[in-house]
Amino acid sequence: MRWLVDWIIRRPWITLTGLLLVTAFFLAGIPRLTVDNSVDSMLPSDHPARLLYDEVNVTFGGTDVMVVALESEDLFGEPSLAQVADLTDAFGRIPGVDEVVSLSTARRMDGEEGTLIVRDLMDVVPGNEEARGALREYVLNQELYVNSIVSSDGRFAGIVVELLPDADDSAVYSQLMQVVGEQENADSIFVAGGPAVNAEMTSSMKSDLVRLTPFVVLVLAAVLYLSLRTLSGVLLPLAVVLITVIWTAGLMAWLGIPMAMISTTLPVMLIAIGVADAIHILTDYRASLRSGEAKRSAIRLVVRHIGMAIVLTSVTTLVGFLSLATSPVQQVMQFGLFVGSGVMAALVITLTLIPAALEIGRGPRASDTKERGNRSHRGLLECLGSLVVKRHRAILAIGGVLFVLTAIGAAQLTVETNTLRFFHPATPIRQATEVVDQSFGGSENLSVVVRGDIKSPDVLKGMLEFQARTLRLDAVGYSASIADYVTQINGALHDNDPTERVIPETRNAVAQEILLYEMSGDPTDFARVVNYNYEWARIILRMKSLSSVELGVLVESVEAQASDSFGGSSVAEVTGSTYLFKVLTDLLVHGQMLSLVVSLLGVALVVGLIFRSVRFGLLSMIPLGFTITFDFGVMGWLGIPLDTATTMLASIAIGIGVDYTVHFLSRFRRARSEGHEVAAAVAVTIQTTGKAIAFNVFAVAAGFAVLLLSSFGPIATLGAMVALSMGISGLAALTLLPTALFATERTRRNSQEREASNRELGLQGPKKE
Repeated sequence: MRWLVDWIIRRPWITLTGLLLVTAFFLAGIPRLTVDNSVDSMLPSDHPARLLYDEVNVTFGGTDVMVVALESEDLFGEPSLAQVADLTDAFGRIPGVDEVVSLSTARRMDGEEGTLIVRDLMDVVPGNEEARGALREYVLNQELYVNSIVSSDGRFAGIVVELLPDADDSAVYSQLMQVVGEQENADSIFVAGGPAVNAEMTSSMKSDLVRLTPFVVLVLAAVLYLSLRTLSGVLLPLAVVLITVIWTAGLMAWLGIPMAMISTTLPVMLIAIGVADAIHILTDYRASLRSGEAKRSAIRLVVRHIGMAIVLTSVTTLVGFLSLATSPVQQVMQFGLFVGSGVMAALVITLTLIPAALEIGRGPRASDTKERGNRSHRGLLECLGSLVVKRHRAILAIGGVLFVLTAIGAAQLTVETNTLRFFHPATPIRQATEVVDQSFGGSENLSVVVRGDIKSPDVLKGMLEFQARTLRLDAVGYSASIADYVTQINGALHDNDPTERVIPETRNAVAQEILLYEMSGDPTDFARVVNYNYEWARIILRMKSLSSVELGVLVESVEAQASDSFGGSSVAEVTGSTYLFKVLTDLLVHGQMLSLVVSLLGVALVVGLIFRSVRFGLLSMIPLGFTITFDFGVMGWLGIPLDTATTMLASIAIGIGVDYTVHFLSRFRRARSEGHEVAAAVAVTIQTTGKAIAFNVFAVAAGFAVLLLSSFGPIATLGAMVALSMGISGLAALTLLPTALFATERTRRNSQEREASNRELGLQGPKKE
């Protein structure tokens, strides 16, 4: 450390120039940053559910759709039908759209003298009332059309916009909404579906980043001024954290890692974490100046003494966040890696920028080095130290009761991965989804793929049986498959007799009817529901937007129905973006438990190595374990679910909170080495290090509290929970950790006294009778 600070002091301008060049490099990459909120991007690329989902997309085209609902008092009137046709044409011209299904693009089938006639349902808008009435009657009597391109009550026309597998959700949605916004009755047009939700999330993310980051900087500037009371005390830490954010975001961009919803918190996270090291250095620098050190000597002294301490705390923080890299959820894993890299970047920038800037600067005035406003802080810390020393048993008992109560609450914690629930109920996307769910049976798609001889009557009848069973489930409002087309063909060939909408009895008959359709219509009409050689079929289920718990129950029901409906000659598997949310829920729970264990054990190991003490390593887990249990307990009791944002809470609590523990243990050990008894060492540590911990808690909590302004519920919740977590973690480090030290020191002393007594008895030898 000495050679580093000497080199920087001798070459401050070279140091700053080097930092500037590196920052420019990373800054140049930031425009390359992309955003990806799709659920499939959260799963590992080799996960079986992801592989099946990708295979289905390749085979049947994009499975993600947006449903546009057009409300009209006279849906089959000429103006409404004309608007449906115009909107369909406009949506079809948007890049990224594969196909648009509506009243103007759907097909109808009619039989004429044993021949199947396939034609457009509405090639032109009917010009007379009689033709429109016939159209209405035909459409409302076709199961394939009801709850798909028309609502069952005839009030809404549905326009199903199917996207290409690699389509940009935000770009498609933006252009689609632009078309909708140009309509005179735009208030009566509702757009819902997974791609729409993803696009709204992306838009809100960008808005949050632009809106929240300046607030964090302003809040942090205020905290810094209150803590250090100098202009340099504000500007230097801000420069450190802003450069840290640029480096980290630029690294993501150059590596081609897209941002996701949880990445919204990345700047806040790095700003809140990165400022701590700068505060420690500047605080000690001013203390050195007050003690009479010259400027250059003070810089050397501070960096040598504090530099190693912040290296150690940065390592423990890194370990806490790297535990997220064990998560099977890709976005959580990447977030942990990049926060960890940001922590190391902040360390490098702090140890280079601040010494160089202090060397170039003229140094503070004498009045700036005077300590101000510390009496109240000192008084509170003295009271706390006295309370901990005198009432450590009571504190331990209260902590134990709180631990049990919050552990009970933590057992009630639920998981939520439905991104629609992240929006406030009053937002347009939530309201549009509610309209589509009620009028069309759902806005989300679930796919069931069937492998086997698809032209077999038994397989087709099994598909119909499965569809009938799933439609009896409350959340499912629409289904479609190749079996529905076959029954429609068979009915058309029998003069549209509803009783003849059945599967033919022989495979040959099924094959002939399909051939008749392909000869009269377009063979690609079936591409969404069956592959070209009829060995793999897709059943489309449209369902309402559900919570993760409800989705889990539904998926289990669908899988059970599929198992009962299909025999040994065919295999059915569930997939689709909605199904991936269920998989994501399971991975979040597993990943949370794994990262929590890895984080606690990793921090305990690092702390033990730092202090060369197994006891200190184990003691470090007490305030951290209590904080995590408290956080999850509060969430459980208040009904706050674990989601892709709050799943990071434990690692954040450990990664940041461990600094308080390390600083406390370090100061306590130094006090003991100076000859203080345990009680006196605890009191001294609380009165000295307690102040730095309090300032750090306040700065980090204030930074994260800004997230309460986020438009995403989970992000706002994360901000509130981290702010609470910092307070609990700091308080636990100043109360529970000292009580644990009292207990272990007493145990050590008793053990030493017993050993001494045994040695005495051994030296005296056996008593003579």
